[in-house]
Amino acid sequence: RSDGTVHGNVKEWSGYINEDLGEPTCAYLTSSFLQLGDWRFGEMGGHLVVTHKDGQTAMIYRHDGTIHSGPRTDYNAWTLVDGEVLAGTKEGCEKSGDFLQIGDWRLARACETCPSSHLSISSQAQGMTSQIFRDDGTYLQGPRTDYNGFDLTGGQGLAFSSHPIVFGFWAVQIRDWRIRQVRFDLLSVTNENGNVSRIYRSDGTV
Repeated sequence: RSDGTVHGNVKEWSGYINEDLGEPTCAYLTSSFLQLGDWRFGEMGGHLVVTHKDGQTAMIYRHDGTIHSGPRTDYNAWTLVDGEVLAGTKEGCEKSGDFLQIGDWRLARACETCPSSHLSISSQAQGMTSQIFRDDGTYLQGPRTDYNGFDLTGGQGLAFSSHPIVFGFWAVQIRDWRIRQVRFDLLSVTNENGNVSRIYRSDGTV
């Protein structure tokens, strides 16, 4: 269940209620997880985990042959980076996280409920956020724990949308934010409203 619990022989929830599997919809395999609607079977640290998109992990199958049931929020397969589709289709999937992951770090659109837009730089190891760019052209410094791209609890955490991450000429767009080399010596972080929250210079200054 999406609350992280597991249940036995409940026939009204049988996968064979309808004999026909139907048209392929939001069911696909990548190198690190299998997604079926709002659920993922994912490989994490050598274990296979079963996680709902709301953040609850219902089961962990460990490589030592033991199993560990939820509800729990660690070993969350929805923190895995979406990769190339090896089989199945993403068609019909709802929203995905607005982030780019680089190792232990995420550049992420955060706080869907905030009146302004935020792009954060955060790490998973200690759950810390190092910097937050605001759409008014300002920024907030860390260390802090809010606006974290690995926070799946809603509120000030990771934002979700149907917008894909788009790569362009010396640029990447994460929803309403662009990180782009704008001159031979300048890299900028800009919101779609035109406000520039950060400029990195080739001389090492900001």
